[in-house]
Formats: sequence, structure tokens, C-alpha cells
Amino acid sequence: MHRKIEGNLNAYFIIVLFIWISLLPAPMQNQYSMTLKIFLFLAFLDLWARKGNGIFRKDSLSLWIFILGISLSNFFAVNKEAAFTAYLNMALPLVFIYYMAREDFSDGFAFSILVKAISLCSIIVALIGLAQCIVPNSALYKYFGESPFFKAYLNSSVRPVSTQWHPKVLASYLVYSLPFNILLFKTGSLLFRRLAVAGIVLSVAAAVLTFSRSAFLSIVTMVLFYLFMQKNFVLIRVFLVSLLLFGFVSSVFPWPLNRFSIDCMVVNPYTSMLSINNFMKHFRVIEMIKTSPLTGAGFGNSNWVIDNTYLKILVEAGIIGFLGFAIFIMYLLQCAWKKLGRLEAGSKEWWFLFVVLMSFIGLLVDISGYDVIFWPNPYLYFCILAGCMAALSRPEQVKNNEPNA
Repeated sequence: MHRKIEGNLNAYFIIVLFIWISLLPAPMQNQYSMTLKIFLFLAFLDLWARKGNGIFRKDSLSLWIFILGISLSNFFAVNKEAAFTAYLNMALPLVFIYYMAREDFSDGFAFSILVKAISLCSIIVALIGLAQCIVPNSALYKYFGESPFFKAYLNSSVRPVSTQWHPKVLASYLVYSLPFNILLFKTGSLLFRRLAVAGIVLSVAAAVLTFSRSAFLSIVTMVLFYLFMQKNFVLIRVFLVSLLLFGFVSSVFPWPLNRFSIDCMVVNPYTSMLSINNFMKHFRVIEMIKTSPLTGAGFGNSNWVIDNTYLKILVEAGIIGFLGFAIFIMYLLQCAWKKLGRLEAGSKEWWFLFVVLMSFIGLLVDISGYDVIFWPNPYLYFCILAGCMAALSRPEQVKNNEPNA
């Protein structure tokens, strides 16, 4: 046990980091942003000292294409200081976390501890969110800074924020954690399977009560991906029919219960995800891109709300930065899919990679409805998922030295 812990110190640092982003809201993340970067840098130096220049392999080329691609916007931004600060807030955590996770989470023992940490934290976060719905109270933020987003819903319908400071960010956190609870249910002992069931039920309940439509679509996508990979096409048809019925039934309820109805999702010209307002935002984005199409306006230099991470990157990092982001994402997905095909279906290694891929796909759907990765907590979650997927997609087999939980 001591050797396993000593050989995976960076993995345990990332587990502590995950607990940090689970329990502390955005204001505290911003307050200790520099402290976090220092600790990440020191942990990265420890990794480099232990493993040498071998960590800089060609399979991380897509990461550097992304990092360098978005860096060009710094030179052409109007407010260069704001752009450079925002760039460092994105680039440094991604580089440090990616390398640490990629090197140390290929070990099955370390990864299994991360899975348990995610499950336990998601239960705590979901319980706090559900408690806010039952007994609306923002006392959680007495010392952290009260959430204006939570206060905004107190006079109408309570949408929980829990430890994540915003309903949408809470929904994203719970949705990304859902596949890890499924993994724990599939591979854990009886005790951890019960914990996983609690995590699944509570996470779905709290996420739905945020009434985030992009998170809802993310859950739908993950369920369909799960059933497709299990080759359960009968259940896919049943699920789609049930989803359609749910959309019709939801329409008879008042706001916000009708946010998942077909009308509010796709039909209504003013409030749906395909509404005129959203299309007008897209036209506005086109106008903003025209001012600096290749390098963008610079991070933190667009003064307009864009509820879409892909468009946000396109506006602020330009076509070059967006292509860098796309190359990074597509490379991760390609490597994961190829590795998944080489592993024995149903094996523990297969499940490890499968759930990380499912969570990552859920994230990619979710960020199309909000600029969520520009928030500190979900962005660090994104970095952890990217590093884990790179670790589990490496050509060599996962070192599975984990005893049954």
C-alpha cells in the first residue's frame, strides 16, 4: 500500500483537487487561484523529477497545439492584461493536470480511488442541493460569499446551487460525475455498489431540479451512448419513446417544470433552445468574429454573454484557437475510441475507459448550452477528465493492481 501511494503522489494530489472543486464554490476558487497554480506547478515538478523528459511524448502534441493556438489572441486583444490573465487561468491548470493525470491514472489502483472520491463527493453535493430545495437557505455562503444566483430564484422557484454557486454549474458537476457512480456500481463491492446507487439517484434528482436543459440533453446523450455500447437497441427505442412522452407530459406543468417539454426545448420561438433569441445571439457572434476572425478578441475581451462554449472560444480565440481546441478534443476522442475497441468488452479496464469517455461526451454536449468551462470548478473538472482519458487511452494496458473494493 505504501509503495502504491508513494508511486502515485500526483494522482492523490488530483484527488484532493477534485474534493476541493467539489466542496468550495467559485468565489473561493478565484480567491486562491494563485495558490492553486503554485501547488499544481510544484506537483508537476515532482512528476518531472520522478519520470524525466519521457513525459513529453508525441501523444501530447494536440495539447500544445491547443495551448499555442489560443495564445495568439493575447497579442491582438484590446485589453491585453485581461486576455493574458484569462489565458494563464486556462493554460496552466490544463497543462499541469493533464500531464499528472495522464502519467498516474493509468494505474488502476489510483484511478479506483478517484472513482470512489467522485461518487462520495457527488452524494454530498447533491444532498446539499436537495436540502436547498426543501429548506431554501443560503447559509452555506455566510463565509464564502452569498450566491446572487441562488437569491434570484428564492422569489419564484428554488433551483439549487449547492457548493457550485450556480444552478447550471451544479448540474454540470453532477452530470459529469454520474458515469463514475455507474462504474462503481459495476465494479465495486456490495458496500460501494450501494453507495453508487445513492450517487446515481441523488445526482439525477438534484441535476433535474436545476432545470438545466443542456444538462438534461447531456444525460440523454450519455444514456443513449451507454445503451448503444451495450448493444441494447430495444431499450434505446423504449427510452426514446419514453423521452417523447415525457416531453409532452411536461408541457402541462407551469414554469420551471415545463422547461423539459417539447415546446420549451425546440418549438417555442421565444423560450426554446432553438428560439429567435438564440439565433440572434449567433448572428451577433458572427459580427464579433468578423472584427478579428483568425486570432479572436482575446479571452475576457468579449463583453457579451454567449451561452455556448464553442462559440465563446471562437469569438475570443478566433478560428486558430478554435481549431486548436477541436484538434485536442478530437484526438482524445479518437485515441479513446481506438483503445476501447482493443480492450476486452466488459473487463475492468474497458469499464474504466468507457465511463471516462461517457462523462467526456456528456461534457461536450453540456458546454454547447453554456460557457461553463470558463467557470473555475467545471473547467478543472474538464482538465481532470482530459488527463484521465489520455491516461486510459495509452497504448499499454492499464496497470490494474486494485483489489476488489
